[in-house]
Amino acid sequence: MKTVTSQQQGLWETQRLYVSTHSGFYQALWQGQKPPLKLQDLPELPLSSKAGLRLSQVQSPPFVDYLAASRATVTRLHRTSGTTGQAMNLAMPGIYAAFNGLIMYVIFSIANPFTGALAIDSNILENMLAMMNSKTL
Repeated sequence: MKTVTSQQQGLWETQRLYVSTHSGFYQALWQGQKPPLKLQDLPELPLSSKAGLRLSQVQSPPFVDYLAASRATVTRLHRTSGTTGQAMNLAMPGIYAAFNGLIMYVIFSIANPFTGALAIDSNILENMLAMMNSKTL
């Protein structure tokens, strides 16, 4: 059985390659610096800021250039309220939107006493997690 640390490291290895080749926002932010091989070295990279994301959204509407997937794969759009300034658009591609919807359902069901007992087959959750961890996404 994998430890949490080794699982996080494995996920980071996939994520670092994908983001560094598909996200214009992070390519510009990191100024050609490659993401570190080890997750523990992540603090070596400059962090994004809300101000930077807002500026990017003005320059690359509507999704900002942080979107690391094709616009054609976007199936869900969330817009923040903008109470702290400019509203932000957040886009989610297919499987991530489905997974997010499932998580929101679970949270709502637990938090709302009127929904009755929460009955989710553990196989559904395991399959969703397997898809999220898949390197084919």
